[in-house]
Amino acid sequence: MSHTSIWPAVMMGYTLAYTGMVALSLGMQKHYAQLNAHAELPSSRKVLFKALGWSLLALALLPVIQGWSLAMGLVIWVGLISVAAINVVLVLAYVPGLLAWFGVAVSIALFVLLTASG
Repeated sequence: MSHTSIWPAVMMGYTLAYTGMVALSLGMQKHYAQLNAHAELPSSRKVLFKALGWSLLALALLPVIQGWSLAMGLVIWVGLISVAAINVVLVLAYVPGLLAWFGVAVSIALFVLLTASG
């Protein structure tokens, strides 16, 4: 497999994993209040955020399985989820207002790497 076909899978997998982790964190009252001026998290949104988060994490598996085999794709998927989780934790701890922008910045950086290596 060439390196140019790997980057789109990594980029899409990480972006989906990061977005899924953000949704899961917003499904928690503490993190929801951090980003919404101490607002109360409605139970309907809590369910929505958690369902969206788990769905996005599951969807993150598809591009890496297409980029690699099932066995290697699962290993890379777990790695991408771990990196995304660490990034969300660090952003929430230090600059919670930049949670969405950090994901956009990383996605753009991965896109630049993709186009530069191609």
